[in-house]
Amino acid sequence: MRVRIRKLLKKLLVNMKISLKKYAQALYEATKDKSEAEVKTYVKNFVKILAENKDLKRGELIGKYFQKTWNREHGITVVDVTTAQEASKETVELLNDHIIKLFKADKVMMRQKVDKNILGGVIIRNGDTVYDGSLKSEIDSLKKVMIA
Repeated sequence: MRVRIRKLLKKLLVNMKISLKKYAQALYEATKDKSEAEVKTYVKNFVKILAENKDLKRGELIGKYFQKTWNREHGITVVDVTTAQEASKETVELLNDHIIKLFKADKVMMRQKVDKNILGGVIIRNGDTVYDGSLKSEIDSLKKVMIA
């Protein structure tokens, strides 16, 4: 198994440092369609290779790129959802269905956050895209119109 990862990484080396994205892509390619036990072995060996290449300090960032690659390849859209209070099970299901349509996603991984400062409504973030349906945002917009 380690040989396969080593071969993938060697392909990526062209007398220069390996980019974080290429490390993550190599790990993804080596582990896709593998059992959980096999993935653990690949990851252990991958960490050894990072150590050999003196790249351990980049491991966390590589992990983030790996997660993005995994999500993309599996049709998972990750969104941050902020509400003024804990969302009920029904609300979460409605939001999930709406987000699937909104982002044309296969699956949604929703990270929920409560922020009483938004007063009500919901804010949905996906990367640089933000849909702000908060009551605070609406009030701020009305203030601007009334002052103008």
